[in-house]
Amino acid sequence: MNSFPVPPIVVTVSWKFPLSVVYFPQLFGVPSFITQQTINRKITSKVTELLQSFAKLGYLHWGKTSVNGCFEIKNLQRNVLSLTLGSEAKMPGMAHPASAFSSLSFDLQTGEEYELKDLFIPGSPYTERLSLLVNEQIEELQIPVFETPVTVSENQDFYIADKSLVIFFQRYSISPGYAGYPMFPIPIYKLDDIINEEGPLARMRG
Repeated sequence: MNSFPVPPIVVTVSWKFPLSVVYFPQLFGVPSFITQQTINRKITSKVTELLQSFAKLGYLHWGKTSVNGCFEIKNLQRNVLSLTLGSEAKMPGMAHPASAFSSLSFDLQTGEEYELKDLFIPGSPYTERLSLLVNEQIEELQIPVFETPVTVSENQDFYIADKSLVIFFQRYSISPGYAGYPMFPIPIYKLDDIINEEGPLARMRG
């Protein structure tokens, strides 16, 4: 699959409220306007979802809660966009901020949003392989976890960073809060035999 002659431009957009500012990306320069709009809508929707997670917990109060939102572009090459979105909310009386963290990965030609299963050959034991590699890192780096072994789910959070697949877990899901969002970079070559040749990881090999 050929890359675009000129890579898309990432523009930072902000939502500003009393005490709060949330930054998130929007794409421009994607050859297909429909694809560009599809991706931008999904990014905006995910940002809204993160903010709504604070509201569901009762942390959003107009003029009292301060919210900070940011993003990082992890990959923007070979027609693959992968990014992370993070937000924190804090209001008087909270011992520490509430946080939310998520990721999105897209095909820049079709606008398809990738799930973890899309990266691997259908029917392959990708969750077992990923779980094995994650647990190897937990043991090697002595990462604090509630119990072992840790299991990677079929819809596990991830992002793509050049020649690595980064698996991450939500805060408090496998580790104490001070460990943040545990992240496990896995070199693509360790997954080579189960990679979907039509998926984004195959493009990252070259």
